[in-house]
Order: sequence, then C-alpha cells, then structure tokens
Amino acid sequence: MNKQVILLVEDQIKMANILTRILQIDGYVVLHASNGVEALGLIKLSKPNIVLCDVNMPEMDGYLFLKSFKESITDKTVPFLFLTANASYTNVREGMNLGADDYLCKPINRKELLAAITARLNKKTALQRDIEKLTEKYADEIAQRDSCLEEISWNVSHVLRAPIANMMAIVNLMDTNNMNEKNGQLLGLLKPLPFKLDVAIRENVLRINSITTKKTDA
Repeated sequence: MNKQVILLVEDQIKMANILTRILQIDGYVVLHASNGVEALGLIKLSKPNIVLCDVNMPEMDGYLFLKSFKESITDKTVPFLFLTANASYTNVREGMNLGADDYLCKPINRKELLAAITARLNKKTALQRDIEKLTEKYADEIAQRDSCLEEISWNVSHVLRAPIANMMAIVNLMDTNNMNEKNGQLLGLLKPLPFKLDVAIRENVLRINSITTKKTDA
C-alpha cells in the first residue's frame, strides 16, 4: 500500500470527494483543504509528498497559495500540480513561472490523474537520490579538506613556531651595546620580524581552527 500523503486543495466539495475517493483507493493518504488559507494550516501539521490544487478558490486562490507554499516549506522537491478547468496558455505560464510542476485539466479521469501523480513522485524520488549523492560527495570532500586543514594547522603551530620562538629568544639575548652602529640598526630592523611572524601564524591557525570547528558543530 502507498502511504504517501497528498494535499488536495479544492473548494468544490463534490469534486474533492471524488478525487479523495480515487486517491484513497489507490492507497494514498489525502489531506483536504477547501482553500489556500486552510491548506497552509494543514502543512504546518503534516508534510505532504505532493500537492493537487485548484486555481479558482475563495479567500486565497491557487496562485497565491503556490507562492506561500513554496516560501513555507523546506523540502523544495515536493511536486505541485494544478487542477483547473481553464488551462489557457496564459494561466499555464503564470503557474509555471511561480513553480508549478504540471497542469491537469478538469474533468480528469482516474488513469490520467494517477499517472500524473506517479510520474511526479517518481521524479521527486530520483531528484532526492541525486541530492543525497551530491550531499555525500561534498561531505566527503569537506571532510578531506578539513583533515588537510587540521594537518596544516598542526604543522604551522608546532613546526614553524618552534624555530620562530628560538629566533625571538636569540634576538632578545643579543646585546646592542657591544655592536657597532650599523649592526645595531640591522638588529633593530630584525628584532620585530619574528614577533610579527608569530602573530601572523597564530591568527591563521585560529582561522583554520574556526573553519573545522564550524564543521564539527554543524
């Protein structure tokens, strides 16, 4: 049995009952709303796998509901199919521009309705698989990147800073009183360099660590 949830937005009760019966016989769970306002309330309580929506409805028509629906859901792969008796080119274009996946013309028979739903749900499943594959791929690449960054951070922090610390100690021990003026000037130029280099290294290590920490926290 198919337990996928269909949100049916239809203001004509007779039509809604017919469609609901067809869908339930085929194993779908049907949530019915008589207009867009009711439908928005339903999607807060349950996440539909697909939406069938009339165009001309009171309070909030199909176009306004489609726009609000796209803004309110996190799963952008949920198919949205319009049901309408007026599938003119202008109406179809308007719906497609707003993000509708298909237009079904009333009256629609059982075979056409179920075929359209099956096709869109299969496409949704395929799209979700592609997204999962890409997510896994980028997760692996990010993990490899972070591993390299952590290794660089350790090398920079422990390998490079050791000789720099020695340089700072040596510079501090050098006595400028026993140097001629030229060597004293050179030492004056040299003395702040290892300190600046140490600061730069520590700042970059902190940046690298912040990147890998964000990944871990996420």
